[in-house]
Amino acid sequence: MKIVLVGCALAVIALGGCGGDSKHEYPADVQNNFLTACEVQGSSSACECALNKLQEKMSADEFNRAEVEMTANGVFPPKVLDAVAECR
Repeated sequence: MKIVLVGCALAVIALGGCGGDSKHEYPADVQNNFLTACEVQGSSSACECALNKLQEKMSADEFNRAEVEMTANGVFPPKVLDAVAECR
């Protein structure tokens, strides 16, 4: 998985911290990979917020498809950008 792309997007969008309950809980390895990649360029609280928002808005399957799209096209799907933008 190329979770690094999502981490880069988070840094570009200039995130701030927030909380939230998850509607779809991603597998532990997906969560850990996301947070590890994100925290290279963003704060822990911002990355946790982004993960929470993504899990609220996207199932694990949707997230995986979005990741494939980001890798193939270099374009972040609107649903990903919308979720991450809520953490500013």
